[in-house]
Amino acid sequence: MLAFENSFKNAVYKMMDIIGDRIPDNIQEPVKAYITGGSAVHFYSGSRVSDDVDLILSHSVNIPDDLTVIWLDDNQTINEISYDQNYNSTLGLIHEDYEDRARLLKLIDGKFEIYLLSPVDLIITKISRYASNDEDDIKKIIDECTLDKDELNMLAKDTIKVSVGVDKKFALIKLDWIIEYIEQKV
Repeated sequence: MLAFENSFKNAVYKMMDIIGDRIPDNIQEPVKAYITGGSAVHFYSGSRVSDDVDLILSHSVNIPDDLTVIWLDDNQTINEISYDQNYNSTLGLIHEDYEDRARLLKLIDGKFEIYLLSPVDLIITKISRYASNDEDDIKKIIDECTLDKDELNMLAKDTIKVSVGVDKKFALIKLDWIIEYIEQKV
């Protein structure tokens, strides 16, 4: 399934429209989708684009394996994003109350609610892997968003404490670096 848009954000919204069309009209409660990963970073910084969209979905949705949206950047270069069928939020860090801090972006036909992870929760999701692009993403979020470092520190430590399969010592060291980076920005 292929669609075309004129910006990265519009491409993400188009993808959400296509997914929304797959949700039956007679559902009892709306499906909630939480945008995370590089796509979420773009919504906060405007500088990072990704080649896929990572979503946390509240319900199972039949999403086509080949869901791709083509978009043009400012230089009129053709790009594409696809839905990441392999993304799984249970393999990394995410605070149990992330939904409470998420920002509503869009409602589709009363059956699909699109949210953006809060900056704090987005940073937390990037701590456990902490690849070079994760470090860059964290810096961009900190540079573009107003964060409460004490809230981030508390929520991240709570998340790390109860995590399974995460190198807790590594995660705490990276969290300390993040807090130091925030303090340098003040």
